[in-house]
Amino acid sequence: MAELTSEQLKPAFAIEQFLKLSELEPIPFAALQPRAISGIKRLASFDGDCPVMLLNGFPGADYEGVCQTLIADSNGKDGDLFDLCYTENLNNPYKPIWLRLQPGTGVE
Repeated sequence: MAELTSEQLKPAFAIEQFLKLSELEPIPFAALQPRAISGIKRLASFDGDCPVMLLNGFPGADYEGVCQTLIADSNGKDGDLFDLCYTENLNNPYKPIWLRLQPGTGVE
């Protein structure tokens, strides 16, 4: 094994060939979510009775915005869309009550 000098360890590229971060076009957060993209595409092409998609993630990320971006980019059937929400069941706390609502009204 040969010992290398500091000159031999220097990178063999010129710094001028790289762009600054301020010169690059930002990548949307939604484009960096391959599993979510795959899930939205599969859900948009689903022909079954009850398509459901559950999401989880880290606090602080705008997952609603990511989902809206991904759904807008998909080619799904808008006529079959609805909001599926659940609420607390006071009679049995281990069985929530599922509500099928008009699209976009789940937040209310």
